Amino acid sequence: FTYLEGLKAKPDWRLKVRDLWETRQMLWREFGMAVSHGVGIWYMDLGKENFRDPEIVRTVGAACAWAKEALRRPREHLSEVVVISNPESEFYMPYRCNDPSNVCFRLYTRQMGAFYRAGAPFDWYVADDLDAVAARRDVKAAVLLDCQYLTDAQVAAIGRMKARGVRFLAFHRPGYVSQTALSDARSRELLRGMVHFPEPTATAEDIRRFYRASGVHLYTESDVVLSANRSWVLVHAREAGKVVIRLPRTAAEVTDVVRGEIVARKTDEVTLDLRRFETAVLLTDGADPGRKSY
Repeated sequence: FTYLEGLKAKPDWRLKVRDLWETRQMLWREFGMAVSHGVGIWYMDLGKENFRDPEIVRTVGAACAWAKEALRRPREHLSEVVVISNPESEFYMPYRCNDPSNVCFRLYTRQMGAFYRAGAPFDWYVADDLDAVAARRDVKAAVLLDCQYLTDAQVAAIGRMKARGVRFLAFHRPGYVSQTALSDARSRELLRGMVHFPEPTATAEDIRRFYRASGVHLYTESDVVLSANRSWVLVHAREAGKVVIRLPRTAAEVTDVVRGEIVARKTDEVTLDLRRFETAVLLTDGADPGRKSY
């Protein structure tokens, strides 16, 4: 929803932005999340007339122009972190809206929010793909998010990753449920050598500490929302201040497509001075600075 929703007699309760400026930052944030993941995005007027503002239309138009540019840029991920979920675990827990499950809000919303503010991009897998994850040689850190249920084959894949030196962070009691039984001993054995949070209470700094110990490249030490791939870096500030972004390689040019200007050349470090709720979307392999954004 854009700020126009707030002008209605009965605004939708999901409205988050307060004015045009915050609306534009939200739109650029969602654009940055899409291009940094190499996926598509569409705009849908859920509440009617939420886009009836020339500045909003121009912002969407500018994002669309950069989206076409993104199709010509490398889009592969450079993530050294994987987050592993097993939705099948929910069969062995209370209904997700009940507090004892700790899944819906505390784990999938609040806890995952901390991962987006921890300073490094990550790839999110389901446990059914653990064999493919275990085959990746670029992974340095792995997270067992909601893996209370794991098959013996999945536990074996995690064991192969641990033997190769991948460090793990886990929530709840991973592996407590198998195909045949409930076993606290099985979970304790799986947790051996892992960073363990029985409850989803890890802060962004807790996760950064885990990343540092794992040798993961941190794009930033600031508590900002971050997503990145080979060409793009999204930064969204929760508070005002300077944010230092350290790229994994030297970029010939770094362009902030929100501002429509080159912000750095021949560097692997960029400093941004951002307002509260401001978004920067950085194209890190050069771009046309004459392309005007709004």
